[in-house]
Amino acid sequence: MGDRERRRAGFIPARFVAVLLLAAAAAGALRPAEAVPPGMPRKPAHIVRVLLRQNRFGARCLDGSPPGYYIRRGYGEGRRRWIVYLQGGGWCHNMAQCAQRASTVLGSSKFWRAPSDPGFQASLEKYGSTFTGILSRNASENPSYHNWHVVTVFYCDGGGFSGTAGAVRVNSSFSLHFDGARILDAVLDDLKLRWGMRTARRVLFTGCSAGGQAVSNACDIVADQLPWADVKCLMDGGFFLGEGFFLDGSDVTGQMYFRTLAKRMTELHHSIMDPDCKNANPRSPWRCFFPQFNLFYISRPLFIVNSVADYAAIEIANRGQNQSSTTNIFSCLDKVYDSEPTIPADLTRAKSRCTPQELAAIQVYSKRVLTRINAVLRQRKQFGSFIMGSLAHCTTIYPSWSLIRRKKEYLRDAIDQWYMQY
Repeated sequence: MGDRERRRAGFIPARFVAVLLLAAAAAGALRPAEAVPPGMPRKPAHIVRVLLRQNRFGARCLDGSPPGYYIRRGYGEGRRRWIVYLQGGGWCHNMAQCAQRASTVLGSSKFWRAPSDPGFQASLEKYGSTFTGILSRNASENPSYHNWHVVTVFYCDGGGFSGTAGAVRVNSSFSLHFDGARILDAVLDDLKLRWGMRTARRVLFTGCSAGGQAVSNACDIVADQLPWADVKCLMDGGFFLGEGFFLDGSDVTGQMYFRTLAKRMTELHHSIMDPDCKNANPRSPWRCFFPQFNLFYISRPLFIVNSVADYAAIEIANRGQNQSSTTNIFSCLDKVYDSEPTIPADLTRAKSRCTPQELAAIQVYSKRVLTRINAVLRQRKQFGSFIMGSLAHCTTIYPSWSLIRRKKEYLRDAIDQWYMQY
């Protein structure tokens, strides 16, 4: 299947006041719910692990193990409403790195816990795949989506669910599988065939971190596979810039890390990216891996949740390719961020912990993020956003999402208003 078929202001105040842009239109009506399809978990609280050992796409995790997902069924009015969530976890962009990743939970389903295991919840929390926040079944924590079907797609391909390269031999006894795009295809196929997604009326396609970035790349692809449903997309903490801090695009260590990563990763994985975006960037198609470029070509409604000072994006970009580098001048962020990572720390606290050089660089990065997001929002009227000034990364999937606000508006209310108005 070719790319075409698979398709898919300015000023920052001192405290980085959050920005929220909303788009408006009419929401579609829902039909009465149908009976629970065969095989669907019978109790709303019951989570099932699904491994796709046999799938018609031949999709595999990096190590060759079957991909899969966790699912919790919806009930009541939520029986025809779905949330599909993509887990995050960075990327691998060379054979050695991907081979190392293949022996971890981010490269193999061998490490995925069964829901009955004592350490199941802890394993979800470690890798940002909790059934909390916008994925919670607790009505007080998650008033609008608690009764929806929730699918958490575990991330095991290392390429942001974009790869099509297939099996690549490492040695005589081991191959790596770059099947990210096929994994997403296989999951949607299984949900339609076995879990009743063919009756879906509303679908929210979301993800965090690398999963949020993947949403920007696959939003229209997923919507095209569900033409009978009203599909909207939400990317959380996924607005990674395809550039560094300085005018030449380098980061603090002098390496063009994100540019290098994207170029190598998309070539290694044979990543699917928006064809119109690639046509507009013939000399640098890797750019279309980044939201600041690919969001201009998305036709479906999409909501951006991000911090202008996303601590994960800042630290990764400025450690360079050696993640253990001691030259990271943003180590002060480790002192600023709360011990509980689900509660965003106020950026003003950085003033007492970061050097003037660090603060200036954070300001530069923050302004660039806001400038890039605003450029997208000016052209994509169906988009909405909740842009924070705190040190936040992935906020919608934690219980504290209900506490996050800008002035008098809460994050979850902003998402609801955008979702229902457009």
